[in-house]
Amino acid sequence: MSSIDTYLSNKVSNPELINCLLKYKLQLNFYGFLLYINFTHIEDIIHYTYYFNYFINKFYYIKSKLETNWIADSGRQAFTKTLENTQCFKEIQVINNNYTFLYDRFSCQPSQPSLIPALHLSPFCDHHIGFHGAAVARNQKSILIFGKNNSGKSTYSINLILNGYKLLSDDTIIYDACNNQVLAFPRPIGLREGTLKAHPKIKNLLHDKQLIRYKAVDSTQHLMIYPEELFPSCIVDYAEPYAAFFLNHVSSKQEVTLNEVDKSSLNKLLRHFSYYSELNPKEHSQNLQTLVEKLLKVYIISLDIKLTDIDYLIEIADRFLKI
Repeated sequence: MSSIDTYLSNKVSNPELINCLLKYKLQLNFYGFLLYINFTHIEDIIHYTYYFNYFINKFYYIKSKLETNWIADSGRQAFTKTLENTQCFKEIQVINNNYTFLYDRFSCQPSQPSLIPALHLSPFCDHHIGFHGAAVARNQKSILIFGKNNSGKSTYSINLILNGYKLLSDDTIIYDACNNQVLAFPRPIGLREGTLKAHPKIKNLLHDKQLIRYKAVDSTQHLMIYPEELFPSCIVDYAEPYAAFFLNHVSSKQEVTLNEVDKSSLNKLLRHFSYYSELNPKEHSQNLQTLVEKLLKVYIISLDIKLTDIDYLIEIADRFLKI
């Protein structure tokens, strides 16, 4: 029995009550993984068409297909409008061999990386792994930027783009271990209002732009904008992994300190920021170790992004990529 069958075997859902409400379908080509998402409300189609725009018109050879249902409050409310509501249960269901199974059910934070369910399903999981982080590229080499929420990932990556780098991802890194490529996953960039106050250059970029305001899971207010609305032609489809920075936020720290990371510690750090699932533990470990071996320069950067000289951070990136 495959991992997905094992995982789903005791999670049979009861779709009869809401199937009639699933009127809206979105189709994504997620690197050859054709993903159909069914919704009960048209607001969800509008939101996720914007959210996953990069994957709607992509043409990759189809390796597999998967159909899913995204449901909130038993279909009575739009999925997107309940993400901030911790009292409302959200479900993602997987339709497999004509049966409907429960992939994830949550009220607050998802237990799986639910907004990209293909990440843990075969064949995609065989050679791919996902991380919470940002990624930029230059000269076909990528810099991966990891850190906790509010550590400065988006601020750093935006300033690198302003200085000639291309964007791979602002929030979710997808690594293809088979081809040693960091793949583009350019969802809308989320910017905290505190970031805009501390960095007026970024705030000025948003003038006259179409923004979506939302509250994140950590209750901070964000503004969301699609990358190419800020920087036309800023997205690159893939790049090889070269360097990784782990941002360590230290409040009120004015100077920037760098500490090199050895391979043993790197494995632990990457595992901490990876999207792990009980669906594919073996593949997860193998793909993670491949990335450990391919990264050539890895540092922990301790800083307070609001007090840091951004030009110095850009100089660090340029130096490591030998620009």
